[in-house]
Amino acid sequence: MTGDDLYSHEPFILDLRRLRMNFVLVAKPSSNAELYEWVEDLDRLGQCVKGTWEEGPLAKRRYFQYRIASQVPLTQSGQVQTNFVEVWECNKSGKVVYHNAWVTDFEVRPENVATIVGVGRARWKIENEQFNVQKSSGPTSPLFPDKHSVSHKKPGQIARLTKSQRCLLPHALLTRQAYQNGSPGFPDAM
Repeated sequence: MTGDDLYSHEPFILDLRRLRMNFVLVAKPSSNAELYEWVEDLDRLGQCVKGTWEEGPLAKRRYFQYRIASQVPLTQSGQVQTNFVEVWECNKSGKVVYHNAWVTDFEVRPENVATIVGVGRARWKIENEQFNVQKSSGPTSPLFPDKHSVSHKKPGQIARLTKSQRCLLPHALLTRQAYQNGSPGFPDAM
């Protein structure tokens, strides 16, 4: 189960555990202040695991730094303990271009931290692609490259999709993504 910061709270996590569901949930400092206090204390005591990894070809290399804290109380009550992972993505010049953190019930180790981060980011990517397509004003849409696929509009008017089109968008995006991942020549096939 993946989710944004709205879900990284004790009652929801307790429900997930009762249902025996694993989770990777965004945890922002603004709504999880006690969690971040615990992590900072553990970091000062040297009990956080830190490291780096790199991804991508040299020309488009992405650099990541991470911090892991295990069995951290979500709140002062200590009723729910989770594993915490925080990541910073930097460009070649060292500028931070992405920062986020998650709580999870998966054991997070240096060997699997990139996978856990990928799971957390995948929800965001799929959700934003869907919203961007729904808000798209036409031919720039990655799903509908043909300008006639989205309703015609007057300048300044956002394209309107029917209810059935909105229902089909998540399926279409996932199908397209699966096809792209399995077919290197996908853009040529369109």
